[in-house]
Amino acid sequence: MIFRIRTLSRAHRDVTAILNWMARERGSAAGASNRLKAYATAARKVAQSPDSYGLAPEDVGGERPVRQFLFKTRRGNVYRGLFTIDADEVLILRVRGAGQPPLEPDELR
Repeated sequence: MIFRIRTLSRAHRDVTAILNWMARERGSAAGASNRLKAYATAARKVAQSPDSYGLAPEDVGGERPVRQFLFKTRRGNVYRGLFTIDADEVLILRVRGAGQPPLEPDELR
């Protein structure tokens, strides 16, 4: 079964912030585009088998486990997508850029 992917607004803002930073600070629209492609590819893979992904450091044993998927760019920068599973849907909660620390529990709500 393939799950539907729903990116929550905070995760969408995270992705937008990462892309804007890349384009602004690095002056690389191509780099930003590559990150977006890597994210989209990783999210599609999650939809195929979300239970196979490990728990995120942010998981605190709540009602729904917080899992993570990793994706990276050609230059090797690793990013993390945080998600939970709700019935037949994968809810992408947040996206963390390379070097960002784990989120506090209240940052996932």
